[in-house]
Amino acid sequence: MESKNMDRLIVAQFEAKKPLYGVYELQTSRNFPHPRLINQPDIIYNPAMKDGTHIMSYCSNSLKSHEIADKITSKLTNITPRAHFHWSENIEPEMDCWKSLKFVDSPEEKIDDNILSKFSPEMEKKRTNQVILNLAFHGIIGVDGVNREYAPPKAEQPIVVTLDQPMELSSLLLNGEFIEGEKTAFGQEALAWYQGHLHLFKRNCERNAWLPVTTIGYEINNGLLIANFINVNFPEIINNWKNYYKKCAKYKEKLKRLTQS
Repeated sequence: MESKNMDRLIVAQFEAKKPLYGVYELQTSRNFPHPRLINQPDIIYNPAMKDGTHIMSYCSNSLKSHEIADKITSKLTNITPRAHFHWSENIEPEMDCWKSLKFVDSPEEKIDDNILSKFSPEMEKKRTNQVILNLAFHGIIGVDGVNREYAPPKAEQPIVVTLDQPMELSSLLLNGEFIEGEKTAFGQEALAWYQGHLHLFKRNCERNAWLPVTTIGYEINNGLLIANFINVNFPEIINNWKNYYKKCAKYKEKLKRLTQS
Protein backbone atom coordinates (compact mmCIF):
# COMPACT_ATOMS: atom_id res chain seq x y z
CA MET A 1 0.00 0.00 0.00
CA GLU A 2 1.55 3.28 -1.10
CA SER A 3 1.42 6.20 1.32
CA LYS A 4 -0.41 9.35 0.23
CA ASN A 5 1.82 11.53 2.41
CA MET A 6 2.73 14.68 0.49
CA ASP A 7 5.47 15.78 2.93
CA ARG A 8 8.89 14.93 1.55
CA LEU A 9 12.56 15.79 1.73
CA ILE A 10 14.61 16.47 -1.41
CA VAL A 11 18.35 15.88 -1.06
CA ALA A 12 20.72 17.41 -3.62
CA GLN A 13 24.42 18.23 -3.47
CA PHE A 14 27.27 20.01 -5.26
CA GLU A 15 29.69 17.09 -5.63
CA ALA A 16 29.93 16.87 -9.43
CA LYS A 17 31.73 13.50 -9.47
CA LYS A 18 28.91 11.91 -7.47
CA PRO A 19 25.74 13.79 -8.42
CA LEU A 20 22.89 13.15 -6.05
CA TYR A 21 19.16 13.73 -6.09
CA GLY A 22 16.77 11.83 -3.86
CA VAL A 23 13.20 12.12 -2.63
CA TYR A 24 12.51 10.84 0.88
CA GLU A 25 9.21 10.43 2.67
CA LEU A 26 8.79 12.19 6.02
CA GLN A 27 6.78 9.61 7.95
CA THR A 28 6.81 10.72 11.59
CA SER A 29 7.45 14.46 11.71
CA ARG A 30 7.51 17.38 9.32
CA ASN A 31 11.04 18.65 9.83
CA PHE A 32 14.60 18.35 8.58
CA PRO A 33 16.96 15.65 9.90
CA HIS A 34 18.84 16.99 12.93
CA PRO A 35 22.39 18.35 12.31
CA ARG A 36 23.68 16.11 15.11
CA LEU A 37 23.53 13.28 12.56
CA ILE A 38 26.65 14.82 11.00
CA ASN A 39 28.20 15.63 14.38
CA GLN A 40 27.02 19.25 14.46
CA PRO A 41 24.89 19.23 17.65
CA ASP A 42 25.46 22.92 18.40
CA ILE A 43 23.97 24.25 15.16
CA ILE A 44 20.84 26.35 15.73
CA TYR A 45 17.98 24.09 14.67
CA ASN A 46 14.29 24.94 14.55
CA PRO A 47 12.28 21.80 13.80
CA ALA A 48 8.89 23.50 13.58
CA MET A 49 7.93 24.20 9.96
CA LYS A 50 4.78 25.68 8.51
CA ASP A 51 3.29 24.65 5.18
CA GLY A 52 5.40 25.47 2.15
CA THR A 53 8.86 24.74 0.80
CA HIS A 54 11.82 25.15 3.14
CA ILE A 55 15.57 25.00 2.50
CA MET A 56 18.32 23.80 4.82
CA SER A 57 22.00 23.13 4.17
CA TYR A 58 24.28 20.58 5.81
CA CYS A 59 28.02 21.09 5.78
CA SER A 60 31.01 19.32 7.31
CA ASN A 61 34.77 19.83 7.29
CA SER A 62 35.31 16.09 7.63
CA LEU A 63 32.55 14.45 5.56
CA LYS A 64 32.04 14.48 1.80
CA SER A 65 28.68 15.47 0.37
CA HIS A 66 27.51 11.93 -0.35
CA GLU A 67 28.53 10.87 3.17
CA ILE A 68 26.45 13.68 4.65
CA ALA A 69 23.50 12.60 2.49
CA ASP A 70 23.84 8.98 3.65
CA LYS A 71 23.80 10.02 7.30
CA ILE A 72 20.83 12.39 7.19
CA THR A 73 18.69 9.96 5.16
CA SER A 74 19.68 6.74 6.93
CA LYS A 75 16.27 6.34 8.61
CA LEU A 76 14.13 7.77 5.81
CA THR A 77 12.31 5.91 3.04
CA ASN A 78 13.63 6.64 -0.46
CA ILE A 79 10.64 7.19 -2.77
CA THR A 80 12.49 8.73 -5.74
CA PRO A 81 11.23 6.25 -8.40
CA ARG A 82 7.62 6.60 -7.23
CA ALA A 83 7.53 10.21 -6.04
CA HIS A 84 4.74 10.95 -8.53
CA PHE A 85 2.38 8.37 -6.99
CA HIS A 86 -0.79 9.98 -5.58
CA TRP A 87 0.65 13.45 -6.26
CA SER A 88 -2.11 14.70 -8.52
CA GLU A 89 -3.96 11.54 -9.50
CA ASN A 90 -7.64 11.46 -10.29
CA ILE A 91 -8.43 7.84 -11.04
CA GLU A 92 -11.89 8.12 -12.60
CA PRO A 93 -11.00 10.83 -15.19
CA GLU A 94 -7.73 9.01 -15.94
CA MET A 95 -9.57 5.76 -16.69
CA ASP A 96 -12.15 7.61 -18.83
CA CYS A 97 -9.36 9.30 -20.76
CA TRP A 98 -7.42 6.07 -21.28
CA LYS A 99 -10.51 4.24 -22.58
CA SER A 100 -11.21 7.05 -25.07
CA LEU A 101 -7.73 7.01 -26.65
CA LYS A 102 -6.77 5.03 -29.75
CA PHE A 103 -4.11 2.33 -29.70
CA VAL A 104 -1.09 2.57 -32.00
CA ASP A 105 -0.13 -0.65 -33.82
CA SER A 106 3.34 0.56 -34.82
CA PRO A 107 5.67 3.40 -33.72
CA GLU A 108 5.32 5.04 -37.13
CA GLU A 109 1.54 5.16 -37.02
CA LYS A 110 -0.05 8.54 -36.34
CA ILE A 111 -3.63 8.76 -35.11
CA ASP A 112 -5.32 12.14 -35.40
CA ASP A 113 -7.74 11.28 -32.59
CA ASN A 114 -4.80 11.30 -30.18
CA ILE A 115 -3.64 14.80 -31.14
CA LEU A 116 -4.60 17.30 -28.47
CA SER A 117 -5.57 20.11 -30.86
CA LYS A 118 -8.00 17.77 -32.66
CA PHE A 119 -9.91 16.63 -29.58
CA SER A 120 -13.62 17.41 -29.68
CA PRO A 121 -14.92 19.88 -27.04
CA GLU A 122 -16.58 16.96 -25.26
CA MET A 123 -13.36 14.93 -25.16
CA GLU A 124 -11.28 17.92 -24.05
CA LYS A 125 -13.00 17.66 -20.67
CA LYS A 126 -11.68 14.11 -20.28
CA ARG A 127 -8.30 14.57 -21.93
CA THR A 128 -6.86 17.47 -19.95
CA ASN A 129 -3.12 18.09 -19.81
CA GLN A 130 -3.07 16.98 -16.16
CA VAL A 131 -4.85 13.69 -16.86
CA ILE A 132 -2.69 12.92 -19.90
CA LEU A 133 0.52 13.67 -18.01
CA ASN A 134 -0.60 11.56 -15.05
CA LEU A 135 -1.09 8.60 -17.40
CA ALA A 136 2.32 9.26 -18.95
CA PHE A 137 4.08 9.32 -15.57
CA HIS A 138 2.51 5.96 -14.73
CA GLY A 139 3.90 4.57 -17.99
CA ILE A 140 0.43 3.86 -19.40
CA ILE A 141 0.78 6.16 -22.43
CA GLY A 142 3.58 7.93 -24.26
CA VAL A 143 3.64 11.64 -25.06
CA ASP A 144 4.80 13.23 -28.31
CA GLY A 145 4.66 16.71 -29.80
CA VAL A 146 6.15 20.10 -28.99
CA ASN A 147 5.38 19.71 -25.28
CA ARG A 148 6.80 16.21 -24.87
CA GLU A 149 9.54 17.56 -22.55
CA TYR A 150 6.94 17.86 -19.77
CA ALA A 151 6.51 14.07 -19.73
CA PRO A 152 8.87 11.11 -19.28
CA PRO A 153 10.44 9.73 -22.49
CA LYS A 154 8.29 7.32 -24.49
CA ALA A 155 8.87 3.62 -23.86
CA GLU A 156 7.00 1.95 -26.75
CA GLN A 157 3.61 2.37 -25.11
CA PRO A 158 0.65 1.20 -27.24
CA ILE A 159 -0.98 4.63 -26.87
CA VAL A 160 0.78 7.88 -27.78
CA VAL A 161 -0.78 11.33 -27.31
CA THR A 162 0.52 14.37 -29.17
CA LEU A 163 0.59 17.47 -26.96
CA ASP A 164 0.60 20.31 -29.48
CA GLN A 165 -1.30 22.96 -27.52
CA PRO A 166 0.13 25.65 -25.19
CA MET A 167 0.84 24.25 -21.74
CA GLU A 168 -0.51 26.15 -18.72
CA LEU A 169 2.26 25.00 -16.43
CA SER A 170 0.98 26.78 -13.31
CA SER A 171 -2.09 24.52 -13.34
CA LEU A 172 0.21 21.48 -13.14
CA LEU A 173 2.37 22.68 -10.22
CA LEU A 174 1.78 22.24 -6.51
CA ASN A 175 -0.42 25.22 -5.53
CA GLY A 176 0.53 26.76 -8.91
CA GLU A 177 3.65 28.20 -7.27
CA PHE A 178 7.20 28.93 -8.48
CA ILE A 179 10.27 29.64 -6.35
CA GLU A 180 11.73 32.28 -8.64
CA GLY A 181 15.43 33.06 -8.82
CA GLU A 182 17.14 36.31 -9.72
CA LYS A 183 16.66 37.24 -13.36
CA THR A 184 19.96 36.94 -15.25
CA ALA A 185 21.25 37.49 -18.78
CA PHE A 186 20.41 33.84 -19.41
CA GLY A 187 16.75 34.38 -18.48
CA GLN A 188 14.40 33.84 -15.57
CA GLU A 189 14.65 30.49 -13.77
CA ALA A 190 12.46 29.03 -11.05
CA LEU A 191 12.04 25.89 -8.97
CA ALA A 192 8.64 24.22 -8.69
CA TRP A 193 7.03 21.04 -7.41
CA TYR A 194 6.00 19.03 -10.46
CA GLN A 195 4.69 15.46 -10.32
CA GLY A 196 6.16 14.89 -6.87
CA HIS A 197 9.66 16.16 -7.72
CA LEU A 198 11.47 19.48 -7.56
CA HIS A 199 12.20 20.66 -11.08
CA LEU A 200 13.97 23.72 -12.46
CA PHE A 201 12.23 25.70 -15.22
CA LYS A 202 13.34 28.59 -17.42
CA ARG A 203 11.10 31.23 -18.93
CA ASN A 204 11.08 31.08 -22.74
CA CYS A 205 9.85 34.42 -24.10
CA GLU A 206 9.48 33.21 -27.69
CA ARG A 207 7.08 30.44 -26.69
CA ASN A 208 5.69 32.40 -23.74
CA ALA A 209 6.19 29.32 -21.60
CA TRP A 210 8.20 27.87 -18.73
CA LEU A 211 10.34 25.05 -20.12
CA PRO A 212 12.03 22.39 -18.00
CA VAL A 213 15.78 22.77 -17.44
CA THR A 214 16.07 19.63 -15.35
CA THR A 215 15.32 16.29 -16.99
CA ILE A 216 11.82 14.94 -16.47
CA GLY A 217 11.81 11.17 -16.17
CA TYR A 218 15.48 10.94 -15.14
CA GLU A 219 15.29 12.99 -11.95
CA ILE A 220 18.28 11.33 -10.27
CA ASN A 221 20.52 13.34 -12.62
CA ASN A 222 19.11 16.71 -11.55
CA GLY A 223 20.77 17.24 -8.18
CA LEU A 224 23.63 19.46 -9.30
CA LEU A 225 21.37 21.85 -11.24
CA ILE A 226 19.03 22.23 -8.27
CA ALA A 227 21.87 22.67 -5.78
CA ASN A 228 23.52 25.32 -7.98
CA PHE A 229 20.24 27.23 -8.31
CA ILE A 230 19.84 27.28 -4.52
CA ASN A 231 23.47 28.30 -4.01
CA VAL A 232 23.14 31.25 -6.42
CA ASN A 233 19.76 32.47 -5.20
CA PHE A 234 20.02 31.68 -1.48
CA PRO A 235 23.74 32.22 -0.74
CA GLU A 236 23.10 32.95 2.93
CA ILE A 237 22.53 29.27 3.72
CA ILE A 238 26.08 28.46 2.55
CA ASN A 239 27.62 31.62 4.01
CA ASN A 240 26.24 30.70 7.43
CA TRP A 241 28.27 27.50 7.34
CA LYS A 242 31.39 29.35 6.20
CA ASN A 243 31.04 31.72 9.14
CA TYR A 244 30.46 28.77 11.46
CA TYR A 245 33.70 27.06 10.42
CA LYS A 246 35.63 30.34 10.64
CA LYS A 247 34.46 30.68 14.23
CA CYS A 248 35.37 27.05 14.90
CA ALA A 249 38.88 27.61 13.53
CA LYS A 250 39.34 30.75 15.65
CA TYR A 251 38.12 28.90 18.73
CA LYS A 252 40.51 26.00 18.15
CA GLU A 253 43.40 28.41 17.63
CA LYS A 254 42.53 30.28 20.82
CA LEU A 255 42.21 26.99 22.72
CA LYS A 256 45.59 25.89 21.39
CA ARG A 257 47.26 29.12 22.58
CA LEU A 258 45.67 28.77 26.02
CA THR A 259 46.88 25.20 26.46
CA GLN A 260 50.41 26.20 25.43
CA SER A 261 50.62 29.20 27.77
